[in-house]
Amino acid sequence: MTVRTRLTLWYAGILTASLLIMGYGTYDEIDEQLRHEHRRAPTEHALGEASEMVLQIGLPAVVTNRHIFNQYVIRIKNRDELQSYLKQKGVGTEVYYPVPLHLQECFAYLGYKAGAFPESERAAKETLALPVYPELTDAQAQYVVDCICEFVAKENTALAAR
Repeated sequence: MTVRTRLTLWYAGILTASLLIMGYGTYDEIDEQLRHEHRRAPTEHALGEASEMVLQIGLPAVVTNRHIFNQYVIRIKNRDELQSYLKQKGVGTEVYYPVPLHLQECFAYLGYKAGAFPESERAAKETLALPVYPELTDAQAQYVVDCICEFVAKENTALAAR
């Protein structure tokens, strides 16, 4: 059973001490076990393995082995088409920032126009968050990977035919 909550430092200390007393191990041991159990980035490993075929997909860089994804965001030039394809296959996705910050109405007073931050604008058009949560099974994660690989293969075939 997974419980998601925010603990104050006081309660976190009590919980940690209680777990140690009950024989669950040190904080680092518990933390590592939880991270291992909840590390469910569906494409982190599998798309990395398929990178020979999926060269046009940008994967998040992981710079530490202590990372758990809150969102698993990939970059692909034909993001909207992939999102539509995944929706047809029953895979939920999300676009979190469809408009770059400098082009949002609340920042208009800063005076930035389209073209001022080209990388930000490109990211707004190319990023897509894939499903990632502790209850995601390996089979579900593999299904997401398979759907993405199918999409890319179809796109590559269509480009080759042109």
